[in-house]
Amino acid sequence: MTREKLAGSLDKRVPFVMQDGSLEQKAGVSINAENSHVMMCGSSDMITDVSAELVSREMKKHRRRDPGHFTTEKYH
Repeated sequence: MTREKLAGSLDKRVPFVMQDGSLEQKAGVSINAENSHVMMCGSSDMITDVSAELVSREMKKHRRRDPGHFTTEKYH
């Protein structure tokens, strides 16, 4: 994702394209607790916002002793 205007790209922050459904529509997949695992790597703000969106979809953070639906790596 980028905020730049590029032909064929989604030009909003990842949390927004998840909320409005354009990410899933563009990718041709559904992100859900039943059959998805999401890996996030990036800024703390993006990870926090995307995690909140995933939690709203009844998904939970993956932990070694408690498997979940998303994994994160923070570099900031």
